[in-house]
Amino acid sequence: MNNLWFALLRIAVPVILIIIAFQFNTWAGWGLLVVYVLVTVYMSRSRWYAARGNMEYTKGNKELALQYFRKAAADPNASSQMICSLGYLLLTQGHWEEAEETIKKARKKAKDRQDVLNAELNLSLVLWKKGEHQEAIELLQKLDNEYKNTVVYGNLGYFLVLDGRLEEALAYNLEAYDFNSGSKSILDNLAQTYYLMEEYNKAKEIYGKLMTMDSTIAETYYYYGLTLLALNEKEKAVEILKKAMEYEVSLISPITKEDIREKLEQVSAS
Repeated sequence: MNNLWFALLRIAVPVILIIIAFQFNTWAGWGLLVVYVLVTVYMSRSRWYAARGNMEYTKGNKELALQYFRKAAADPNASSQMICSLGYLLLTQGHWEEAEETIKKARKKAKDRQDVLNAELNLSLVLWKKGEHQEAIELLQKLDNEYKNTVVYGNLGYFLVLDGRLEEALAYNLEAYDFNSGSKSILDNLAQTYYLMEEYNKAKEIYGKLMTMDSTIAETYYYYGLTLLALNEKEKAVEILKKAMEYEVSLISPITKEDIREKLEQVSAS
């Protein structure tokens, strides 16, 4: 509420001053209006850079997007969210150290709970990519104690699976499923856990739900395909593995597109 009042005052006070200036002298009014517009544009340039960065990223121009986000983050008025976006983009391009430094900067600039959560979730990804798996899990466990939301459940559940802590992962991912059974990431984690624990029928049931949600993550289809193979449903498995080739693997997945291609070729040839 205080932030809302502050934002309203930032708009209302200059407008009132401009109106008063026009009443006394037209030229003074126009002069003050021009100054206000120029200052507003200058103060908003970080948002413009971030918007252009988002636009280029969605078009697949990652290098150009990175340039715009660097400009946005360098602005003194850049928000924690903008700086964090730069950190994530650096992470996706393999700049681990710079990504970590950038995200920590975003964490310091965070003004509210959501900004803090966003920064620390991204920091956990950096730690994982750097090989600091236990540190990444501990950070997410700390967040889990403070925040109960779908993103934390999804990330921590996946880290536990990747770390091979399957019993712990199963218990946690079932808790996550109770929290939000409509989340694709939570369903994916639970299905993969069941697959790795050789509970193939349970895995197939969860993957069946995922297939109705139009997942765009390659590993989802990859592990579903492996599940079907384990249940001797080869024809369907080949269809699903072909689907896996249509999508990209997730940022922290140990599975590569080459792994998927090799499995598809192996199954198709057998």
